[in-house]
Parts: sequence; structure tokens; C-alpha cells
Amino acid sequence: MADHFLSPPGCHFRYGGAPLQKSLGLQSGFRRRITLRAFDDLHMTTQDKSVTVSAATGAPVITSAAAASVMVGTPFNYVITASGNPSGFGENGLPAELTFSNGVIAGTPAFAGTRNILLSATNASGVGYGNLALTMKLPVPVITNATNADGLVSALFSYTVSAANLTTLFSASGLPAGLTLDPVTGAITGTPTTAGTYAVTLGATNSAGGIVAPLTIVISSGAAPLPTITSPLVAVGTMGSSFTYAIAATGNPTSFFAIGLPVGLSFDPTSGHIWGTPSVAGTFAVTLRATNRGGTATASLALSILDPSAEPPPVSTAGPTATPNPAAAGQSVAFSVIASDPNGHPLNYAWNFGDSSTSTDLAPTHTYLIPGPYPVSLIVSNGQGGLAATSMVVVVTSAPVPGVLQFSNATFVTDKSDRTALVTISRLAGSSGVVQVTCRTSGGTARAGQDYVSVATNIVWADGDGVAKNISIPLIDDDLLVEPDKTVSLHLTSPTGGASVGTLSNATLQITANTKPDNGLVAHWTFDETNGMIAADVTGNGHNGSVSNATWISGKINNALRFNGTGAGVTISTNSSLDMKAGDQFTITFWMAA
Repeated sequence: MADHFLSPPGCHFRYGGAPLQKSLGLQSGFRRRITLRAFDDLHMTTQDKSVTVSAATGAPVITSAAAASVMVGTPFNYVITASGNPSGFGENGLPAELTFSNGVIAGTPAFAGTRNILLSATNASGVGYGNLALTMKLPVPVITNATNADGLVSALFSYTVSAANLTTLFSASGLPAGLTLDPVTGAITGTPTTAGTYAVTLGATNSAGGIVAPLTIVISSGAAPLPTITSPLVAVGTMGSSFTYAIAATGNPTSFFAIGLPVGLSFDPTSGHIWGTPSVAGTFAVTLRATNRGGTATASLALSILDPSAEPPPVSTAGPTATPNPAAAGQSVAFSVIASDPNGHPLNYAWNFGDSSTSTDLAPTHTYLIPGPYPVSLIVSNGQGGLAATSMVVVVTSAPVPGVLQFSNATFVTDKSDRTALVTISRLAGSSGVVQVTCRTSGGTARAGQDYVSVATNIVWADGDGVAKNISIPLIDDDLLVEPDKTVSLHLTSPTGGASVGTLSNATLQITANTKPDNGLVAHWTFDETNGMIAADVTGNGHNGSVSNATWISGKINNALRFNGTGAGVTISTNSSLDMKAGDQFTITFWMAA
């Protein structure tokens, strides 16, 4: 309140013969120090006095809070309260963004700082004063960047952290090697040295506090992979109701786009979110885009906005389902759904398999050729304006490659004296799954049971096993004989597990036979020839015989000669090495028909 400071009773201040008074403009509740001076032309006396000013008896007393705070950019409201039934209120010193009316201070402050606002309340007895210390704080920063960024090894990289609300300091942890952050500007720059995906934590701070946000940085060593949109390609909303949808894609997109949205919907190119309240009904083909360094992926979203006054939509009661899921590339996938209409209308089905293929069947099948995630959508409609939409994701993996099974060589060579021949079978061009193949011996010039033991064995590889396998073929060696080289035919048959036999599915085992007799053997005739007039000495000593009046036939063991009993025989030329001496032995084996 404003008072006049007068000379105290019994003391008068005059100047030039006239009384002296001063208007001080003091408000109640404040304590002021006043300096009094008395002087004439030659002397001056000075004295300090403290004066406490009190409200007039019965004047209002401000009772509302003496301090308040508000965040810049947020609404503020303050009501002046006072005792003494005030008839009016006043203020002095409001920020420009705030208004005053009937004792209420309101508005949204735009600048940070502290203001002392003089408050007043008036009634019939006088005016009461108070003070409001209003602190206007900065809000905590809000990071507004896209959550993904990408770059290339050995190429300049640049990304700037953006934040609202006067950020004074930026931070980043987990940056790829070669990148650094300017804490003042928020610029991340440099030349990355190592490819990979990096989970970076960004920070932004001001006087009100700090906030963190994630950033994914993908550094590629070559061309970045093209994004693939994986969010459902069908969506349903209702006119007049809130709607949200998020574009999702592989490849860490750095930006998104949506074209053809109905009135009332908006999208955020940074996050890919679509939101709003659609104001029109209908079906809209919305083009979705997701972009990274590798390029832009495009997909079409079938967006149906229903009229709430239309007939109830069909209700999906089971599904959709996909079997198998995950599926291998090239593998048939069966889809199904169970749906019903509350009013009994026949239903129509519109499948979108996510690779530009569609179907109107109730339970279609589809084969994906390329690995990846595929957003499958289904719209079920009743022809009366009612519809329901469902979606799912089918994951397609690389087709398993069981491999090709074949002999490692076209010919295997072994010596009969080794007693065992090793044959190698290889698994080539894949190792997925458990596979098996059968190896058999047959044919050739060698004789099963006399030169080798027949084999029919299964060779098995485990999933992921690509190591070549060996099988053993037992050999029968008669040390008493000199025999020619012989062969055994080898065959691979009956592959399982999706494997196939390769070009070397047949091979030859070549058995190198004995080249000289052992144990002093002089001559040995096997009569295994099938024709001609010579019975060969298999010892190699040259004691061949001449066949007379005999017939070549199959014997009990291999071949034989049949004699008719008259003038038949084998004549061996005379040779001293064949002369029998005391103690010499010889063996004759024959079969005689009874």
C-alpha cells in the first residue's frame, strides 16, 4: 500500500520554512530501512531507521502459496486466495504468456526463469499484499530421431541426435569402432571399421534432467540388404474410432512412407506408425514403403474402414493356420481358417500370401521359393458389407540340402594279399538331415566266396555330417595260386532322407592277384575255362593241358569239364618238373555223377 512518511509527532521536518513529506509507496508486510538526514548550510546529520509496514486493520491477507513451478510449454493455473472477504484482486509482474482475470493466473509459459509477481487483494478496509515466486522450468529433453541408422565399412558416416527442449549435452554409448559423438551438437561422425549391428544408447540432458533412447546402427561390409515389410498386409478399423497400425520391416529401415490413407489418418515417417480417427468408410489400398541404405521395399496394405451402422462382420473362430510353419523354400504350405457369419450369409475368402500371390479358396496351399518372413493376410467377407481381417507370418527357411552320395573314385585298386579292400563314399553339395545309402557288390570277373566276400551294407550320415565314409570288403587270398587281376562291380542304391546318388553311383574294385606260386606248387589246373581245348596251369609254370573229347560245363564250384568216359581226358606234356618222387603230394578234386 502507499503511505506518506510524515515527520514524527513532536518533530517537524521543514525545508525553506515549509513542512517536508515524502510518498514512499510501501506495501504491508515488508520491512524497509530508511535513511533520515537533517542538515543546514554547514552541517548534516544522518540516521538509518527500519520501518515495518503493516496492512490496515481489517485489510485482506494473501493465503495462497508464495511459490509455484511449471514446466515450459505446459499449462499453468494459479488462484489467489485471501482472508477478509476481498472484493477484488490484482497482480504486477506477470510473464507475457500468462493472463490474469478475477484472481486467476493462467497460461502456458514459453521461457524458463523465475519471476516475482506482486499479488494484491482489496476489501473495504484496505489492500493486502503478497508475493508469488513463479519458477518456469525447462522440460526434460525428448529425443526425436529415427531409431535406426546405417552405414558402410570405410565410408564416411554422419548422424545427428535431435532432441526437443533445449538440450545442453548429448551422449552415446556402444558406438561402432571409428565413430565419435560431439556432445554439444549431437553429431555422430567418422568412418566405421567393422561390419555388424550395434545397439547404441543415446542420451540428452538439460537443467531439468536427462533421457535415454535406443539407436540401432547397422554397418555393412558391402551392399546393405533390401528391407522386407513384415507387418500384416490387412487391417480393419471403424469409422469414428481410434485406429493404429505400425509398419514393420527387416533390414533396420531408416524411414517409412504410406500413400493412400483415408481421411483422418496420419503417419510418422520416422517410426512407421499410422494413427488417427478415420472419418470415411471403405476399402483402401495403402502403399507402404520402408527404406534403408540397400533400397526401398514396397507392399500394399488392404485397409478396410467399417461403417458402424453396417451389418455385423463375419467372426473368425479358428485360424488362420499354416502347416508347416516354418517351412522350407520349395515346400508346400497348407492354409486353413474356420469362420462363420452371424446372419448365415455365405462367406468369401481373400488370401494374400505376402509374395504377390493370392487365393480365394477356403483352404489353399502355396509354395514359397525364396527364404524370408511372409506376412499372410486373410479377409473374410459376407457380401453384405461386413468383413473380418486376420493375419499371420509364415517363416520360410532355406531349403534343406541333403546332398549327393557317390563313390569318391571310379576305380579302387587293392592287392589280394591285403585281405581287405577299402571303398570310400562321399556326401557332396549338402549335409542337411539324416541320410542313408546302400552299397552292394556284384558282377565283375572276381568270384564271390572265392575271391571276396559279398557286401550289402547301409552307410548312414547324421544331420550336418559331410564326412566321407569307408566300407570294408573282405578279400579271400589263396596263397597257392597264381591268378590274374580281377574286378568287382560296386553299386550305390536306395538313398534316403532326400539325398540322391551322383554320377559315380557305380564303381569298380580292381583286385591285383598273386603273381607267383608259394609253398613249392608246381602246377594247378582249375578247369574254369568255359571253352576251347586248353586247360590252363594257373601257377604260371606253363604246364597247360590239351582237352580231348570233353565238354565245358558249370561245376559245383565255378566251371568244370565233363568226360564221356571214352577217350576223354586232359593231356599234359611231359616235363621233368612233374615227375613224382618219394614224399611228393598231389590233390585231385572231382565230382562224379551216380
